[in-house]
Amino acid sequence: MKTPDSACLTRALIDTVQSEKELLNVKLQPQSLPPRSYLEQTVVPVLIEGLKCVAKERPQNPTEFLGMFLLKNCGATNKNA
Repeated sequence: MKTPDSACLTRALIDTVQSEKELLNVKLQPQSLPPRSYLEQTVVPVLIEGLKCVAKERPQNPTEFLGMFLLKNCGATNKNA
């Protein structure tokens, strides 16, 4: 009975792992994601930062403050997408 060459098996395993990693690293277009995933990737990160600022600053009009924060930082989500 002939045993397979371990170097060949190792190379095949490495190639398989690499191709699987590449598939996992492929990002879906945000528009094609389910609603929850879309929001988690595009809105939630900047929204959380804005809410942290609201909690820290305690402005008189928190919704206006948050709105201005989101407008000022809207590019942050576009860079991550």
